[in-house]
Amino acid sequence: MTVEEFDLLRKSGSNYYLIDVREIDEVEICKIEPYHHIPMMEIPQHLDRFPKDIPIVIMCHLGIRSQMTYRYLAEKGFTNIHDLLGGIDQWAKQIDPKMAKY
Repeated sequence: MTVEEFDLLRKSGSNYYLIDVREIDEVEICKIEPYHHIPMMEIPQHLDRFPKDIPIVIMCHLGIRSQMTYRYLAEKGFTNIHDLLGGIDQWAKQIDPKMAKY
């Protein structure tokens, strides 16, 4: 999912579940609200928390960890999942240029 598509999803008022798989020190720099912070290595412990009836969007800094998480969730049977391409870095460049970057 591109940052533009995610921005449209957010503005549409549709329900979604944003998982931020970055580490806490990264989240403290910048974040997209509302979100659920679950570091990538903790995802297996939280599978029962994830909804199956609304889109799940997975986000990290540049898109590498979110892509790995996307593949993992797909292997676990999740189908309504989306990787935020370019991560929060791309979001800051294209959607929210005032957002802190790192």
